[in-house]
Amino acid sequence: DLAARRQAFALLKKPEICDAIETTRACVYKAPAVPLPPSPTETRALAEAKEAAEREASAGSRALAASAFQARRGRPPTEVELTEIIREASAVPSNVVVDVVPRADSPPAATEETPGAAEGEGDD
Repeated sequence: DLAARRQAFALLKKPEICDAIETTRACVYKAPAVPLPPSPTETRALAEAKEAAEREASAGSRALAASAFQARRGRPPTEVELTEIIREASAVPSNVVVDVVPRADSPPAATEETPGAAEGEGDD
C-alpha cells in the first residue's frame, strides 16, 4: 500500500516555482459594494421568529385580558368573550387613551343625575 502511494505521488505533476511567489493580498475576500438580498433561509427564520414573538405576546395579552375580566366580573371569561376582548384591544392603537363608557345593562354610577332632578325644575 505504501509503495503504491509513493508511486502515485511520483507520477503527480509538480510544477517548479521559477519566479517570485505571488502575494494573496489581491485574492482576499472583499464584501460587495451592494449588500446581497437575504437568503430564503434567513427570510424564513426572521418570519418564524416574528411569529413566535407575536404568539408569545398574544398569549400574554390573553392571560392579562382573562385576569382583568375575572377581576371585573368575578368569573372566568368564555372563549367568545375572550376573543372579543382581544379583538377590541387589538383594534385600538396602544398610544390612544380610550374613555370607558358604562354599558346599558350596568347599574348607573352614583354621580349621575336622575331625570327631573335638574336645577330649576319644581322650584316656585
